[in-house]
Amino acid sequence: MNTLNLIGINVLHIFILAPMLIYLGNRNVPQIAEQTLVVMGLFIAAYHGYKWWNNPHWIRLLHVFIVSSLLIARGYIGRNQHIDRALTITGSIGIIYHFWLIWLKYQ
Repeated sequence: MNTLNLIGINVLHIFILAPMLIYLGNRNVPQIAEQTLVVMGLFIAAYHGYKWWNNPHWIRLLHVFIVSSLLIARGYIGRNQHIDRALTITGSIGIIYHFWLIWLKYQ
C-alpha cells in the first residue's frame, strides 16, 4: 500500500471514525443506529480478521477484538456507562495514534 493510501486511512480515522466512537460514547442514538452498530461491528471483525489471516499485524487484532466488540456491545446492549467510557477512550486514542502516524511519515 502506498503512502498516499495510508495517509487517507489516517485522515479517515482522525476526522470520521474516531470522532464517531467518541460521539457514540457520549450521546443517545436512535434504535436503527444501534442496530447498524451491530452490523458494522460484525463487518469490522470479518474484514480485519480476514486481513489479519492473510497478513498478521497487531492493529488488525485490535480492530477485531476491541473496536468491533465495543460496537457490537453498544448496539446490542445500548447505553452502558462502561461501554460508553471505553468507546470514548478508544476514539481518543485512535485520533492520537493516527496523528502520530502522520507525524512519523513527515518528520
